[in-house]
Amino acid sequence: MKKLVLIAALAAACMSAAAQDKFTPAKGNFSVGVTFNPVTAAKNAQFQPGTGEFAGEYLNALGDNPKQMYFLAKDPLAALSLKYQMTDHWAVRAQLGINGSNVSYNEFVQDDAAVKANPNSTNQVIDIVHSSMNMFALGAGMEYSRMFGMFRFITGFGLQYAVASGSLDFQYGNAITSDNKVPSTSSLTTLVPGASSLNDGVGMTGVPGFVWSRPKERANVGVNTGIGLTCDMGVEFFFAGRMSLSAVMTFTPIMLYYQGETYSVYEGWSTVSNKLIDFNDRISPGSSAFLYGTESFGFRLAFNYYL
Repeated sequence: MKKLVLIAALAAACMSAAAQDKFTPAKGNFSVGVTFNPVTAAKNAQFQPGTGEFAGEYLNALGDNPKQMYFLAKDPLAALSLKYQMTDHWAVRAQLGINGSNVSYNEFVQDDAAVKANPNSTNQVIDIVHSSMNMFALGAGMEYSRMFGMFRFITGFGLQYAVASGSLDFQYGNAITSDNKVPSTSSLTTLVPGASSLNDGVGMTGVPGFVWSRPKERANVGVNTGIGLTCDMGVEFFFAGRMSLSAVMTFTPIMLYYQGETYSVYEGWSTVSNKLIDFNDRISPGSSAFLYGTESFGFRLAFNYYL
């Protein structure tokens, strides 16, 4: 009960201070802010390992669906926002959200050369799987507003452009040679039929003279581009001077997605040419999607400061 009374007293104090120092955005004002969309957080569009996850499992999951298009969130999870008042009621605005990760997973594997020289050798080498995942979302549009005391009604529209890109790169401690055509590799790149692995054996399909191969690069992992029309409506509360908090319902009635071609680069020892060669394996020609309807809602919370 005491906590509720304290919270109510603090809220009343903030409203009293705001009333005494009321600020109304007008032509020429510029604001900066940060936004957060809890709806996007619930959708779990990941471009970096989450808290409590293992690095190896995260990297392995990136290769589970190499042919399929990955749908981006229609509104960034968090973003920096800018706004300029062209008139007392109309403003132009922009927001930029970025997300990504660079993860290097290192794993000890048997040193094949050392074991060949000495079967009792315990020497080890290191295999490295490096993931690079990046995404940015840029939004731009117009906003109309009208003050009602310490509150401001806001509504707007604009375009949202989002791009994601990713790749997996591999470095191996044991080289493929004429004497070691199937070297020891890490658990993530060991070819095990029917098991989840970043070495899915696709590279051997249609390539004569190969008994085994391993990936050097998996490109365009999660690549996607999206552009959509956004609309929003909500309220902004000026709680202290030029500072405000806003809560806005967002709506994306139209969104177009495009996925580029995905491919992998494999290496293996060819018994036909009797040498190590690299070859590209086309995984998917890409896909596209056009989404429309009245169910694409989000909820954007923001803290703003007016200069």
